[in-house]
Amino acid sequence: MAVTNLRPPSVLEYNQLPWGDLIYGTKEQLQGIGIAAGMAFPGEPNGPKKSLRVADPRGLKARVEASNFRGGGIFNASISFPGRDRPEHGHVTDSAPGVSKSEAPWGDVFTGTAESLSSAGLVRRDQLPGQPGMRKVTVTILADGSLPKGSPTANCREADEPGAIRISRKSKALYEVCIRVSDEEEQRRRDERSRADREWEARMMSLPRPAPLCCTSQERKEIETAKALVASWPKSAAAFRERAAGRVDTLLQFVKAHCTDGMPGAWAGEQYGGYRFDDATVARVNALSDELLEIVKAGGVVLDIELRKKQTPACIAEEVPESDAYAESPIQYGGNVVPFRKPCHLGPKPL
Repeated sequence: MAVTNLRPPSVLEYNQLPWGDLIYGTKEQLQGIGIAAGMAFPGEPNGPKKSLRVADPRGLKARVEASNFRGGGIFNASISFPGRDRPEHGHVTDSAPGVSKSEAPWGDVFTGTAESLSSAGLVRRDQLPGQPGMRKVTVTILADGSLPKGSPTANCREADEPGAIRISRKSKALYEVCIRVSDEEEQRRRDERSRADREWEARMMSLPRPAPLCCTSQERKEIETAKALVASWPKSAAAFRERAAGRVDTLLQFVKAHCTDGMPGAWAGEQYGGYRFDDATVARVNALSDELLEIVKAGGVVLDIELRKKQTPACIAEEVPESDAYAESPIQYGGNVVPFRKPCHLGPKPL
């Protein structure tokens, strides 16, 4: 049975995310779905150095950048949908004149000049990076007001305790002061951020999305799984009979074992402490099992068109033939003529 390969070339990756679409591919692949067609890509002659901003075929803003971590010649197109901005965490507020404050999971972060930070009582000017006796870029003040002991690269457990301060130079005039919070408060903040992110993602995924520019990665995975399922189907009535007989034989061996002494040997598992059916019952079970297996091995086989439709994944339904074109007479195998709903003759076209 031939199933059309609907998968685009191997590199193209189309991801539908809560905020929009993120597509990875070569220049040719991205231009092939209408992104920056006929334009020079980032890093190319006459192209932008890092980022190319264009409108995709749907009129949405797209940003094209090189994805060097995925290999040479691979680009990503990031397409954000309007009204889907991720919620900001740690909103910036005014804490004191000239000092802004934001919340990080691990602490409160204050930003300002040396004068504004010292006037707000957050740090002393002599504690700032670059001051005599202080490190040049980052200074750590422990909760008791002392400096960590040991080399600058040594780990200091006290630096992560509540009340410890980390002062960093952000620019020539600005400094950042982070005051650690307790472990309980840090966990509360992380939980709150996770909850807000989950709620936002749920809202975004419930909104209608613009039609994708091509087959998405999720759709390709579904198609691949569906193709593998269809490929696993028996290709003929004889193949079906052989597989079914093997399955039935296995199940009947299981039944026979339970009627005698539980599940010994290769069937190790359940035992009955000496209880079993008597010889007459065991003989009857064995005879019926053998008879049932023979029925399966010699029974008539049909191709049920409606059952095939039901079992065919919707994503490749149009690619899987129904065989209606040659459903003109009952199937005949092993001397058995089997009438069945809409009889289907297995013609020369391979399944």
